[in-house]
Amino acid sequence: ALAVHRETVRRVAIVDFDVHHGNGTEACVHNLVPTERSEVWESSFGVVSAKLSDFKPWLSSKDADRVFFGSIHGFGAEADDE
Repeated sequence: ALAVHRETVRRVAIVDFDVHHGNGTEACVHNLVPTERSEVWESSFGVVSAKLSDFKPWLSSKDADRVFFGSIHGFGAEADDE
């Protein structure tokens, strides 16, 4: 909605009713703000490490201020019905 109707839509709310974790909804908003991660690889030449920056805004650097993401989790321990 934010990309298609940029002239009229100013903010977007995404509410995820999650019954199993890992379906990608959270991943689509994770990189709206710059994040940094480190990775380490071992090779025959030694240990190689790298710091990687992830930042993938949808429209601009202000996207994080315009998107609300809420996740309601329905997985985990079940209640005892007795």
